[in-house]
Amino acid sequence: MTLATTIQDRTSDGTDIVDFLLAVMRNELAGFKPCHRLAAASLLVKYDCDCKSAVVNHDGALDFILNTPREPSRPRSDSGSSDDSYFDAKLAKVIQDSTDDGRTICRFLINVMDGDLKAFKPHHRITAARELLSRGFGKHAY
Repeated sequence: MTLATTIQDRTSDGTDIVDFLLAVMRNELAGFKPCHRLAAASLLVKYDCDCKSAVVNHDGALDFILNTPREPSRPRSDSGSSDDSYFDAKLAKVIQDSTDDGRTICRFLINVMDGDLKAFKPHHRITAARELLSRGFGKHAY
């Protein structure tokens, strides 16, 4: 079973992720700022989600994005890492061996997204949802 399959199985084929993102976008969860709501809406648009358990389409998310002013962004630092495919392959093998082929990571990310681990802030929960979508359903262009 691949990591993508594990994520799909453990998130009801992504529905749990979509439900979380919808709740954030609609301001139904405490502690989420407007930037988190925009990030959630952006992910819904990016993945063009059609959630069975909620009455929403990506147009609602797109309208939210277009009608919400953005907060100023902070500059990011670039690591400027070099291409080291040998090291990457070795590291990937160590991670796979240490995490039951990623299943431990999958459970952790789902727990973070669901808010089960109280030490994580709203932006961590959004990041966990983004990673689950990316790893479980692929990276999609806008």
